[in-house]
Amino acid sequence: MAAEYLHGAEVIEINRGPVAIKTARTAVIGLVGIAPVVTDAADSPLLVLTPEDKAALGSEVPGFTIPQALTDIFAQGYTTVIVVNAFALSMLTNVVDEVHELADNGDGNLKVILSFAHIKAGGAISFKDGDDAAVLLVEGTDYEVDDFGKIIVYADNVGTLGEGDTLKVTYKKLDTTAVTSSVIVGDYDEETDTYTGIQAWDLSMSKFNFHPKLLIAPGHESATVQAALQTKAAKYRAHYIQDLPADTDFTVTDAIAERGPANTADLFFTSSARCIPVFPYLKRELPATGAEGIRQHAAYLAGLICQTDLLDGYWFSSSNRQYNGTTGPRRTISFAINDPLCQANQLNAAGIVTVASAFGTGYRSFGNRSAAYPASTKPENFYCVRRTADVIYDSIELAMLEWLDKPLTKPTIDAIRESVNEFIRTLIGRGALVDGACLFEAAKNPGSELSLGHVTFTIAIMPPTPAERITFEAFIDVSLLKALTAGS
Repeated sequence: MAAEYLHGAEVIEINRGPVAIKTARTAVIGLVGIAPVVTDAADSPLLVLTPEDKAALGSEVPGFTIPQALTDIFAQGYTTVIVVNAFALSMLTNVVDEVHELADNGDGNLKVILSFAHIKAGGAISFKDGDDAAVLLVEGTDYEVDDFGKIIVYADNVGTLGEGDTLKVTYKKLDTTAVTSSVIVGDYDEETDTYTGIQAWDLSMSKFNFHPKLLIAPGHESATVQAALQTKAAKYRAHYIQDLPADTDFTVTDAIAERGPANTADLFFTSSARCIPVFPYLKRELPATGAEGIRQHAAYLAGLICQTDLLDGYWFSSSNRQYNGTTGPRRTISFAINDPLCQANQLNAAGIVTVASAFGTGYRSFGNRSAAYPASTKPENFYCVRRTADVIYDSIELAMLEWLDKPLTKPTIDAIRESVNEFIRTLIGRGALVDGACLFEAAKNPGSELSLGHVTFTIAIMPPTPAERITFEAFIDVSLLKALTAGS
C-alpha cells in the first residue's frame, strides 16, 4: 500500500532493542490420583491454590489419594497444584445389608460405624431392621454420616429403634481394584476430544499458561505409571518424584538394592535425571482413625521444593530443610554429619533422597541428587542444577514469541542475543547463575540455514551446585606454641 501523502516531519518508532524475559513458573506440582468427588472430565485438570480449593476435593477418605497428598503438600506451605482427579462412579461397589448393632453415642443419640467409608457421590444409604423390613431414615433429618462412615442416628426421630437393635445398612464404598494403573495413566480420546489421567496435564499450558514442574502420583507406584511420568517429565522439562510401593516395608538395604538390576519393584532402576527417588515413607496422624499412618514421601518433597523456590529461589536445593506435618519416617534412618557410612549417606550415595534428623533439627529432607547419580557425575545430576537450567530454557523459549517470524536481519539477531544476555546477567546478579552468555556464531549459521529462516544461538550457563560436601584440612602446628611466650 502506498504511503499516505505528508508535507512535514514525523517520527516512526521501531522496536528493535532487547525485550525483557520473564522467568517461567517453577513452583507448580502436577498431582494425579483419585478424590472422593466426581469432577467433570471437561474441567480436568483443576487448579488448586487455596484451602477452599482443596476442601472441594473431599476429605482424606481411606483408599483415596488426592486429599491426603494435598494435606502433605500444603503442610510445607501453599503453592500451585494442577490436580487430575481420575475418580469415576464406576469405581464404587455396593456393600449390601452390612449388619450393625445400634450403640449409645453418649449424647442421647445412637451410632453405627460402617466397615468402610460411604462415598456420597454414589447415592444415599438405605436401611433395614433385624427382620429385613425397610427403615426409612432421611439424611439430615433422621441421621447424619461423616466422610469416614460414622452414622449418628437421632434417637428422637427413629420411632421404635433403640440401643442394641439391629440395623442393616446398604451403601457404596470405593472398589480399590478398579483404580488401575491404566486409569491413572489415562489417554486422549480423539472422538470425544477428552484427556484423562496423566495425559490431562497436556492441557495445562493452554488453560493456565504453565506446565507442572514436579509430577507425583502418590499411592500409584507402578512401572506403568512411572513410564508415563517419565515421558511427561521429559516433555515439560519437569521432574517426577518416585516412592517405592507402600505395601512392602522396604529396609534401607532393600531400597539401595532397588537401584540395581536385582530390583523387585522396577521403580528405582533408572538413570533418568528427571527422576528423584525418595525413601522411606513418612508418618502422620490419620483423620479417619486418629491413629498414625504412612504417607507418601513424594508429596512432602514436592511441597518442600516449591516452598524453597518461593522463599529462596529455584536454584536453591531443598536438602537439609525441615518437613512439616510428619511424626517421622516409616523407618528410622541413621544420620551423622561426618559419617559416610550412616544410612542417610548410603542412600544419598545411591541417588536416593531420604530423611535425616539430629538432636533438635526436626525431620529434614536430605539429598541433592536425581536418579542420574551415580551413573553420571555431571553437575546436572544435582536436581536443583537441572531445574535451574530447565527454568532458563523455558523462559527463553517463551520470550521468543516476540521475535518469531520477524524479518531475520542483523538488528533482529543482535536484539535476540542481547535479550538473552540481559536475562543471564540478571540471573547472575540474583545468584541463580555463576556465569553464562548467549553467542551468535557465524560457523553455526551458514547461508544455507539462514536462507531457510533458521538461526542458531549458543547458550552457555553454569548454575551453582549445592555445597554438598564441606571439607576442612586441619593439622596441629607446634609452632603456634610461641604465642605462650609472646611479649615475655
